[in-house]
Amino acid sequence: MSILKFSDGIEIDTSGELRLLELYDGWYVVGEGRLIPVKDREEGEDKIKYLRKDYSYSKALLGLFGYEVWK
Repeated sequence: MSILKFSDGIEIDTSGELRLLELYDGWYVVGEGRLIPVKDREEGEDKIKYLRKDYSYSKALLGLFGYEVWK
């Protein structure tokens, strides 16, 4: 489990699947060890789609070269 702790008392668990999180100061994409600020929910959904697509592409490339990818 990866938890980020901020001085204002906010704690965010960045483990698990990519997901959207709305806090008092805006929207974030959270998961897979990442915390990415985004403009709004729509941009966050687009970012998640992009990251999933990028992961699938990278996984396919690694498979072509004989690497085994876990996940």
